[in-house]
Order: sequence, then C-alpha cells, then structure tokens
Amino acid sequence: MRIRFPLYAQTIGYLLLHLGLLSLVFLILFNTQFGRGWEALLYSPAGDRVDAIAGVLRNQTLGVPTKQWNGILEQWGKFYGVTFYLFDNHKDQLAGPPVALPEEVAAHMARMLPAGFAHGHHGQGQVQQVTPVPLSERDQISHRRFLVRTRDPELFWVGMRIVIYNKDDNRPERLLLLATTPNLWQTRLFFDVGPLLTVALGIFLISILFWWPFVYRITRALWDLTKATNEIAEGKFDTRLNTRRSDEIGSLAESVNVMAERLENFVSGQKRFLGAIAHELCSPVSRLQIALELLEASGTSDQERVISDIREEVHEMSSLINELLAFSKAGIQGKDIQLVAVNIEPVIRTAIQKISSEHLISVDVGKNLTVLGDQLLLERAFSNIFRNAVRYAAKDGPITVHAHGSDDGVVVTTRDSGPGVPPESIKMLGEPFYRPEPSRSRASGGVGLGLAIVKTCVEACEGVVHVRNRQPRGLEVELCLKSCPRTSAESNIPAPESVSS
Repeated sequence: MRIRFPLYAQTIGYLLLHLGLLSLVFLILFNTQFGRGWEALLYSPAGDRVDAIAGVLRNQTLGVPTKQWNGILEQWGKFYGVTFYLFDNHKDQLAGPPVALPEEVAAHMARMLPAGFAHGHHGQGQVQQVTPVPLSERDQISHRRFLVRTRDPELFWVGMRIVIYNKDDNRPERLLLLATTPNLWQTRLFFDVGPLLTVALGIFLISILFWWPFVYRITRALWDLTKATNEIAEGKFDTRLNTRRSDEIGSLAESVNVMAERLENFVSGQKRFLGAIAHELCSPVSRLQIALELLEASGTSDQERVISDIREEVHEMSSLINELLAFSKAGIQGKDIQLVAVNIEPVIRTAIQKISSEHLISVDVGKNLTVLGDQLLLERAFSNIFRNAVRYAAKDGPITVHAHGSDDGVVVTTRDSGPGVPPESIKMLGEPFYRPEPSRSRASGGVGLGLAIVKTCVEACEGVVHVRNRQPRGLEVELCLKSCPRTSAESNIPAPESVSS
C-alpha cells in the first residue's frame, strides 16, 4: 500500500530539513575554523566566554579572605551548572570540594604556566626573566585554558588560568580554576542553552507563521480541485470552482470549470438526443402494434407463429423506447425539479405494488422517515431496483428492503441472495447501456438502463447510490438520501400514484 504524505507534512519536513542543512553547514564551518572535537570549543567564541567567566570569579575573590572562596565557588557553580575548584601552580587545592585530580587533568595543568616565565615554589624566591618563546595563537590559547574528558569518572574538565597580584609586593600569582560537569549541554559555561533554544524555537515558529498562509492557500485550492474532480467523475457536471486566483492553480481551476461545462453539455445533449429518438420511434412502433392487431384478426392459423414472433420483437422495441424515455426524462427533468419533503414508506410500498411482487419482497421501513426529494423520481428509482432484484434473484431467496435514519440522512438498502455481479463490474454499474453479461442476450436481462435510471433519479434528489456484492452471495443496493423534517401540512400528503419507469 502506497503511503500518502499531505502537503502540510511535506512542507514541515522540508522546513526541518532546511534547518538541519543550515545547522550542518554551520557545524562544518565551525570545524573548519576551530577544529574538530570538544577542544574546538576552546578556540571558538565559546572559549572567550570561559575566559570571561574566569575573570568574573577572579574579581569575586579579590580582597576576599581565602576561607570565603568555597562559598563563592559554590554559589557560581550552581548558577553555571558546574562544580568549581581552585588550585595553585603546584597542584595544591585552595578552594572547592576535595577532589583527586585524574592524570589527564594533571598533565594539562603542567602546561598552564605562561610561556617565557620560570618559577620557584609558591611564595618563595624571585621571578626570573627569561627569553620568551614565540607561540602561535592556538598554542597561546592552549596555555590559558584546556578541555579534557575523563573516563573514570566520566566527566568533562575545563581548566582556566587566573592571574592575581600579591597585595604586599604586587607580584603576580597564577592560579588554576577547574570546572567539572558530566554534560556540557546542561551547563552555561560555554553557552547558555536556554536562550539558544529560545532563539531556535523562535526562528522555527516565525518560519511556520511566514509560510503557513502560503501553504494553506495552496493546499486548500488543491483540496477544492480534488473534491471538484471527484464530483465531476461521479457525474455531477454542474460542479464549479472559484477562479479568483491569478496563478497557475487559478488557470487549472478555470480549465476544470470549462471541462465540466462541456461535459455537462455533452451529457445533456446525449440524453436529449436519446429522448428525441425514443419519442420519434413511438409513432412507428404504435402503428406496428395496430397493424399487428389487424393482421392477427385477418390472419390464418399458419401465420400465428410469425405474428407472435413479430409481436415479441415489437414489445421489446417498445420496452427499450420506454426505458430510453425514462432515462432521458430523469436526466433532463432532474435539473429543474423542486425538492420537497417526501415520506419514504408509501413511496416504497407503491413501487412494490407496481411490479406485482409483494410476496417476494420483505419491507422494514419506518412510517416517519422523511427525505428531501421528488416523489415521481424516487418511485421510478425504487421500481427499477425492485424489478432488477425480482428478475435476477427471486428464485434464490428473500429480497429485503430496510430503511433507517443516520447522521447524514436516510439510508434505504435493498438486499437479495442472487448471484451478484463480477467484482470488476461493480464500478461500471449505473453507466448507461452497461451490462455485466458480454453476450447481452435478451434472456439474461434488459438493455442496461435500469441502474442508470436509478442513479440519475437519486442524484437529482441530491442522494448517492452504492452497489456492492454480499457475502457469501447476493447484491446490495444502498440509497443515501437527505433527511427532511416533515411539517404538519406535509404529513397529510397521500401516497404517490404509480408511474411508468
């Protein structure tokens, strides 16, 4: 089964793909500029944020007694989502929770001394000036901060160098600020995820709001086109589309309107043509019938068989002409009728009485079911349905007619236990002159206009016809009609008289 993706889903998918490609391009440019891996953050603007945070903590500790440093580191650690530690250049811990430094961190700490300086022990000796060693920008950054990930325990360690000056002799003292976290994305050390997510969400929502009206107008227009073409395919050639759009979709809608109008003219012309032919054939057929009556009155016994065969042919011609007239009238008059409230129960019973097969058809119809329609057209439709059921399935079992109200209107279902029709023929039933039997023999049925008349009459009453096979055998014809509440005046309408189909 082929999976269908609505345009809305496709548009959102392309938007997400677009944002993902932009993120990928940004990541590639970032890696090209600053390198790959977690240490690339040190050489990006995020590394400058780390230096700025180290400067803030340096300013917080200036002029504050050493015993208060733990509180300062704890307070700022909660704010940034990390744990801060402060060490001197000899790996002696000055502040922060007691911790054992992993070997990887200790190795990076050894490189944190500024290039070009040599030291004795902390607080002893004099600083000796040596010849500075030229360093690249990346090497200078690596001597100011580092980022390493340890396995046991699995933590990220960020090292930042802090330089303070001894207030007694104004000598620089170099300290090391460490920060640990199990997940860089849950901290504010390199970047504040909250504002970034807010910006990303804002960009996404703005993109949605910007594109949604455009996508909605397109999908709405295509939905209208799909609905209209389906209605035209069902024979509703009076369907028209709004053509106010000035783009390609508007041109397509105009083309659909032109196509529907031409199809309506073709079909109406065809029905009028059939009606005109049938009407013109009525006179010669009537004269043939009169001639047969005269011939039979004066004919000999040897001519009786020939006259009987001729009468049968004339009868078939007369039946065909009547069905052509009924089909033509149903299609032409259906456009001009005034739909009113019709009690469906007397219409069904009148149609059953008309075919003289009351004992073959079981009826289960409520007395207060009222539909919107035309009495003559509805009786003609029911008469053809019941006649077909009796013709093809009367010998195979009961024929039932059931009507009930639903949320969408009134549903009238006729079921039989006959042979049904081939599955491939179901969709063609209702087409003029279509018969499932390829031979089209006279003994196997009519001329293929029965269900076509039913479909035309029901659609003229704004209803729908569904035909389906039953299991294990049989055929089911379902008429879905619009319900209409009856008024007190309409409740006194008598049952319609029998009409010819």
